[in-house]
Amino acid sequence: MDYPVGRKNAPVVLVLHEVFKLTDSTRNTADQIAAMGYRAITPDMISGLGPQGDGDSRTLTGSGGQASDLVTAVPDNEVSARIGAWVKYAQHLPRSTGQTDIVGLSWGGGAAFRYAATGTRTVDSVFAFYDIGPPAVTQGCHRTEGLTDYPVDRITVPVHGFYGETDTRVITSLPATTGAMSAADKYYEPVVYAGADHAFMRLGANPADTNPANAAAEQASLKRLKKQIRQSFAR
Repeated sequence: MDYPVGRKNAPVVLVLHEVFKLTDSTRNTADQIAAMGYRAITPDMISGLGPQGDGDSRTLTGSGGQASDLVTAVPDNEVSARIGAWVKYAQHLPRSTGQTDIVGLSWGGGAAFRYAATGTRTVDSVFAFYDIGPPAVTQGCHRTEGLTDYPVDRITVPVHGFYGETDTRVITSLPATTGAMSAADKYYEPVVYAGADHAFMRLGANPADTNPANAAAEQASLKRLKKQIRQSFAR
């Protein structure tokens, strides 16, 4: 958990990690958001997924040897329930104003979008980074098994999208997502960052990354987040 400077009450922003597990990259994004004046929480969405209901991102891997195996095996409704529990926790923290936004990175971005589609009114806005959104036909196979609908008509909160231009899998699905949200008359603001790759928030913060578009997208996204989170909590 990252705290803003000062002693005033502050809104809370949940920062959901990528499919790999909770990493320093996600914590870095949370640090940047805390510096904007918010309390930032990075839930470990792998916590408790061990065989005895134990373990976390430091200790667990799936059957294929990757933490991502564990993450993608969790049903969507369970992921949404876990997010809901974190939202409730965030809203009842000391020095919390009770206002909450969600920033999701890659897998976390898709999870945040699907949480919005549960019809929740417990968050003010969702910020989804570089993962596929609705409709269900655009989703990966591990997310559509048993899923016949992606109920965008239930969405009650603004969704802001952040996408890299070269992220083919996500960009290919974007017109369908935009169409589904428009047809349901839901607020959706996708921005595509020129030349940026998938996971540009992580890559752009890495000095060894060779694509300058990633660093540019990271900085532009942080600037956009600062403005839009402020507007979200001002409503």
